[in-house]
Amino acid sequence: MIFFQLARERGKGQHIHFVVRQPTYNTRSPFIARKSGSGVFSSPLSSLPPSVKGPTFGRRSPQLSPSRPTRASERCRKPNPASSLPTTIAESSTSVNASIPTSAPRRNKAQAPNPLDALLREKRNADRRGTNFAALRLAEAAVEEGSRGTSVNSGDSYGTGFSRINLADEQAAWEAVRELSSRKSSSPFGGGSHSGDLVLGARGANILGPTAGEAIDKILAGDINAEGKENAQIAKREKALSVPLWTSPSDEDMEVDSRPPLVNASFEEGSPVFTRLEQLHSGGDDSQLILLLTSGFLGVMSVEILTSNVSRLLSFALFSSSQLADAAYIALRDVWELRIAKVQLPFFAIASTLARLGARLSTFEELGWPTDASVQKSHFTPENRVTAVKGLVEIVKAAAKAGAFPSDEIPDVVLSLVLIRLDISTTNDLRMQLNMTMDAVCNHAAEDLVVHSAIHEKVLKFARGLNAVNKAQLVSFFGSGGGWTRHIAQWLAYGVLIPTSIKFTEQLPSLDRLILLLSPEAGSGELFDVTCETTDYEDLGHYVAILAVALADITPYVGEERTITQSASITQVESSPSKVRKPVLPLELLLRILEVVQGKIVDTRAAHLDRSRTKAALQRLTMSIYYERLAIKGVSSRGRTSTLQAYFRHHTNRPHTSLVPVYR
Repeated sequence: MIFFQLARERGKGQHIHFVVRQPTYNTRSPFIARKSGSGVFSSPLSSLPPSVKGPTFGRRSPQLSPSRPTRASERCRKPNPASSLPTTIAESSTSVNASIPTSAPRRNKAQAPNPLDALLREKRNADRRGTNFAALRLAEAAVEEGSRGTSVNSGDSYGTGFSRINLADEQAAWEAVRELSSRKSSSPFGGGSHSGDLVLGARGANILGPTAGEAIDKILAGDINAEGKENAQIAKREKALSVPLWTSPSDEDMEVDSRPPLVNASFEEGSPVFTRLEQLHSGGDDSQLILLLTSGFLGVMSVEILTSNVSRLLSFALFSSSQLADAAYIALRDVWELRIAKVQLPFFAIASTLARLGARLSTFEELGWPTDASVQKSHFTPENRVTAVKGLVEIVKAAAKAGAFPSDEIPDVVLSLVLIRLDISTTNDLRMQLNMTMDAVCNHAAEDLVVHSAIHEKVLKFARGLNAVNKAQLVSFFGSGGGWTRHIAQWLAYGVLIPTSIKFTEQLPSLDRLILLLSPEAGSGELFDVTCETTDYEDLGHYVAILAVALADITPYVGEERTITQSASITQVESSPSKVRKPVLPLELLLRILEVVQGKIVDTRAAHLDRSRTKAALQRLTMSIYYERLAIKGVSSRGRTSTLQAYFRHHTNRPHTSLVPVYR
C-alpha cells in the first residue's frame, strides 16, 4: 500500500516536500523516513555519503553498498534516464546542489621565477629615475648642442659649461655621460676601443660591494690588456701577410697624377715603318697611330726587327690612351699568334715595366734583376696601376702560350708573377688572372724538365726567406694550377717543409721524410712537436696548408703501394706460404701519424682558436687523403668496387623505371 504524506511547516519561504513512502516492517531499512530535529521529514537519500551522485541499481551485486560500486557494474551499466531520477522530487535549489559532489580543490604548483622580471623591473626603475638609454642619448645630444654654442676661449670650465644646459630629469644621465667620457679619455687604447666600456663604475662598485667590485675591476682590466695584445697581434699578422712590391712614398715626396704617363717611343732604327710610328707619336696623332698598328704591317716585318722593338710596343699597350693601348695589344697578340717564327719577349721589358709602375729597386737588387737608370718612374694612382698590371699580365699570358720567352729567362718571369701575387694591393680578379697566366707559363712556355727544375730552384730559394703565412700563399698560388704547375707546387711544398735540398725529378719525392717530420720526439721543439709549450699554432696552421699542397696528388703514391704489395706477396709466398704478412704501406703510416698529431693538440672547449683551426685543418687533410686513396684504388670503405664505370654499368643494365610518380 502506497500513500502520500504531506509535510508542511509554517513560515514564509518554506518549501513543500512530497515524499513517496512504502510500508515495511523492517525497521532497519534505509528507506524509512526519520524524523529530524526540526520536525521535517528528510529524504532517505540524505543518509548517503555526499560523494555519491545517486542510487545505484546494480542487480548483479545487490549486497554491495551503493557508495562503492564495482568496476564491472560501472562498465556494464547502461544509461537509463528513468532510473536516474530520485524518489524525492525537490523544488529547492539547495537540495539539488547538495546532491552534486564536490571535489577537493587542487593546489597550483609554484611557478618558477622568470629571469626577465628582474630586468624589466630594473628598466622600469631606470625609466622612472630618468637614467635609461633614451635619457642618456638625450643628454648626449644636449651636451653636443651646448658645446657648439659655447666659445672655445670662454673661461667656463668643463663642468660649469654644461651646467647652463637645462637637463631637468636627465641630470643623472648626464653624470653617466661625463663618467663615460672620462673613462674613454683615460683609456690607454683610445676612445674607439670597445674595452673602455667594460670599466666598472662607482655605482656598480657600490652595488657589488668593495670585495666583489675590486675583483671584477681586475678581471675587466685583464680583458682590456688582452684585447690590446690581440689587436696588436692582428695588426702584426696583417702587416706580415704580404711581400710589398710597390713603393708608397708620402705626399710630400711626390704628387700623384691620374693622367696616363707619356710613352718613350724611341724605336730602333732600320725600319721606315717604326720611324713613322715615332713621328706620329711625337706629333700626337693617335688616330693615324691606331690605323697603322691595326693595318697588319707587323706581319711582314722580320723577326730581328720585331724583337728589338717589342718592348716599345709593350709601352704603347700599357701607357697610352685606351684606344691606342687596345690597338697595340691586338698588334702584339697577332705577332705571336699568326707568325710561325717566334718573336721573343725579353724579361728586361717586363722588369722595366715593373720599375716604371713603381716597383722597389731594392727588391730587384736582391733578386739580381737588371735595372735601367734611364727608366723614368711614373707616379700612378692605385686604380691606374692595377689597370696597367692587368694589361701586363695578359700580355705575358699571350706570350707564354706562343712560347715567346727565352728558356733561361722563364724562372725570372715566374718569379715576377709571384711578386705581383704576394703584394697586398693585388685584387681578387687580378689574382685569378695571375693563376691562369702562371698555368700558361709553366705548361706551355717551359717545355722540358731543365726549365721546370730551374723554376723550382729559383722560387724555392726565394720562398725560404719568407715567413709562414707568405710561404703558404706562395705554395697555394702554384697549387691552384694543373699539370706541371701542380707538380712544381708539390715539390715547392716538400722543399719548404724539408730543409734539405732534393733534386727535382718527374716523380714526386718520397714520403719517408714527411713521415719523420710529422713524428718528432716530445719536447724537441721541431715543427710538428705539438707537445712543446712554445709551439706557434698560427704558423703551424700555415704549414699544415703547405702539407696539404704537398699531398694534393697522391696517385703516384697509390701506384707505389700496389707495387709494394704485389712484390711483398710474391716474395712471402715463395719463402713461406703459411706466413703471409701485410706490409706497412707509406700512405697508411702517414694517415696514422696525422691522426696521432691531431689527437695530441689540446683544444678543450675551443679556448684557443688557433689550436682549433690547426686541428680542424689536420682532420680535413686526413679525411681527404683517406677517401682519395679509396677512390684511386677503386674500392669503397666496404670493400666493394666504386668506380664511375662500374656505377654506370650497374645502372645501365637495370630496367628503366619512370621517375614520374603514379597516383592511384
